[in-house]
Amino acid sequence: MSEESKNLSALEILQLDDITWIDVFVEPWKTKVRIKTLQAGVAISFFKQNEKRSDGLVRIVQMSAINTDGSLMFNSNDIEKLKTKSMKAFQILQDAILKLNQLGKYAEDVKND
Repeated sequence: MSEESKNLSALEILQLDDITWIDVFVEPWKTKVRIKTLQAGVAISFFKQNEKRSDGLVRIVQMSAINTDGSLMFNSNDIEKLKTKSMKAFQILQDAILKLNQLGKYAEDVKND
């Protein structure tokens, strides 16, 4: 049996480190930004708290962008300053975050493959 098809126990799954990351080139900033997958609880809380907020795009980037050591690149105190940055940069990052987490239209793409 291949490693891909191995059935894990609940305990084994709960002990997994399943948070992954990718580097995304953000053209307006002329740099790569590392983004991570969101933990399920964080994503649920985010969507519940931000469904009526206009700054959700900035907040999801704040929650997903990480430094090379895995710590958050931005904290919640940076939200107002982040709002002054390029919308194009946030769109690039949001698209990558949604795809990495298989949310939105990207979840449909995965189902249809």
